[in-house]
Amino acid sequence: MKYSLEQSQHSKAQTGDLLGCVGEVLCLDAVVNAVTFNELPSGDLGGGVFLADEVGSCFNAELTYTQFDPGQTLNNVNDLLSICINMEHSFIGDLVVNIISPTGQTVTMHQQGGGATFLGVPVDNDAQPNAQGTCWQYCFSPSATNGTWVDNAATTLPSGTYESLNNLNGLVGSQLNGIWQLQICDLWASDNGFVCDWNIEFNPALFPDLVEFTPVYGTDCDSSSFAGPNITSTTPDCQGICTTPPAAGTFPYTYTVTDNFGCTYDTTLSITAIPPAVITAGPDDATCGTPVQLGASVVSGGFPGSCTYQLILNDSFGDGWSVPSQVTVTVNGVPSTFFLAAGTTATFNIPVTNGATIILNYNAAGLWNGEQSFMLRNSAGTAVYSSPAGPITGNPWSGPAVCPPSGFTYSWSPTTGLSNPNIANPVATVGSTTEYCVTVTQVGHPLCTSTDCMTITVDDPVDPGTDGMITVCEDAAAIDLFAQLGGTPVAGGTWEDPSAGPHSGSFVPGVDPSGSYIYSVTQVGACGSSTATSEVTVTVSPLSNAGTDASITVCSSSGPEVLFALLGGTPDAGGTWSGPSALASGSFDPSTMTAGVYVYTVTGTAPCPDETATVTVTVNTPPDAGTDGSITLCSTDAASSLFAELGGTPDAGGTWSGPSAVAGGMIDPATMLAGAYICRLQALHLVRMKRQL
Repeated sequence: MKYSLEQSQHSKAQTGDLLGCVGEVLCLDAVVNAVTFNELPSGDLGGGVFLADEVGSCFNAELTYTQFDPGQTLNNVNDLLSICINMEHSFIGDLVVNIISPTGQTVTMHQQGGGATFLGVPVDNDAQPNAQGTCWQYCFSPSATNGTWVDNAATTLPSGTYESLNNLNGLVGSQLNGIWQLQICDLWASDNGFVCDWNIEFNPALFPDLVEFTPVYGTDCDSSSFAGPNITSTTPDCQGICTTPPAAGTFPYTYTVTDNFGCTYDTTLSITAIPPAVITAGPDDATCGTPVQLGASVVSGGFPGSCTYQLILNDSFGDGWSVPSQVTVTVNGVPSTFFLAAGTTATFNIPVTNGATIILNYNAAGLWNGEQSFMLRNSAGTAVYSSPAGPITGNPWSGPAVCPPSGFTYSWSPTTGLSNPNIANPVATVGSTTEYCVTVTQVGHPLCTSTDCMTITVDDPVDPGTDGMITVCEDAAAIDLFAQLGGTPVAGGTWEDPSAGPHSGSFVPGVDPSGSYIYSVTQVGACGSSTATSEVTVTVSPLSNAGTDASITVCSSSGPEVLFALLGGTPDAGGTWSGPSALASGSFDPSTMTAGVYVYTVTGTAPCPDETATVTVTVNTPPDAGTDGSITLCSTDAASSLFAELGGTPDAGGTWSGPSAVAGGMIDPATMLAGAYICRLQALHLVRMKRQL
């Protein structure tokens, strides 16, 4: 039983390995094609058998028939419908191809000849002498009328049916049952090939009844299944799956079916996820009012497509190539021949698809061959092969075509000012600086997208900003002059101080002088070079001086005091006083005003603050010793208080002095002398005492 895996991707379906983009939803649908079995022998050689390049050695493949009646013979050559070989080789001139019947009758179907003609698509590369190419099918039939292999020899022999060199009538009379042999002999050195399979087809009427049957399988999950990574959904009958590759890579998916005989078959399909195309919107640009050509390009990723290679033929003498010099370029088995008819050089375009096998063959005329050379360039203009002058006949190069990604749609945003937002290279006409972003999508793969942006800067005249002005106090911190400019100044300019000397962009109050600081900026752009200036005017305000704090103690009986004269330092005149009592002309009168802290304030020049200093005033009151008094005592009288004899309201706590020492403020007439006794309390008052005996 045979079956195939089909891929569906955005309403497409095809057989074979699946190529998708990272993030795309890719689906596989299995189709089982039952093949009728019969008992005829198979010539399948298991993928390819190497035909060694050993001169005189022969390769023999066998088919054993037992299905005919015993003794049955081939009586009519037309009952031999065809002998087919699936093979590749790089030089049919090496080969002898024979068919040998069970009774030893031998017919030579090809006897060398044909020179360097290819069979199939061989790997004709000395660096890979044993690499297998692509086998094509070649048949021999007694009914063919188109000539032998040699009759059709060219660069590559097309797949098809040909006449045998010797008549296949030589097999008539042979036993049909037995071992039939295909024999391929290599009689020349160099070049080799592979045989993938072969078969003989006889007239079905020659066979008695053959055993044959067609297996069937169920259409449910008990008869079929998929296995592989990242499967996101499965159809109800398990014959279809969808997957979303999370990353670039190749992921295998195996489909298994079971037929009604219990036989199990499986095959594996690979899904290759490629990175999305990576696009560049192009470099940023600047304009002085003229339109700008945008240019987006895909730099990597994406699905490769078709492209054009170039074949260049040269003649150093300049008179063209002599016959039969020619180059044959075979693309996937389709040959094209090129010849330089006249002149020094000619260029021919070779359309190819990515991965196509390209084979170069050169045929030398011999005469004037030394003047000839040729080159094959890829779509990027790089030489993939360059012959020497006077190349020799043969196959100098073969390899796969490599084409860049192709088939993209473009979408620019915003569309404002664009000649066409849906092409890679629109023209942008802008009046102000604009960022344009382009998104590229591969045709047929709407999830394969990439975005990049570029900016077009409209080159306006250089902008130094607008003039600024600032007033600072002399003790303020340093200021940034650039920050004082108005508008949108361009950074990176230079500064000059009021004396036209160079200056940094920092102004230090108390160090740098007041005045105008000039800012100059020069710009080189799409509109050329220009210089412009602006300025910052800086005014520095001085600090006020209220002097330093002071204090004073006065007697309430003292005269007025001028407080300003009491301040320390060098205070500025013209300030104002405040305190417990209002001051007139800055004078404090202790007889009428209240003691306390009096504040002297000098108003600062903006933005400097006000400055203050204080004078602390203490007022003391004079002591009161009362008024003079007198007392007359008898010597026999008791002691008496002198303080009690004072008039007025004397303060207590004074001291007494007199003719006799006074203890405790008492006068004892018995022991103390008469006379004047004085009470001292800062002020002096006396009491006169008379004693009568």
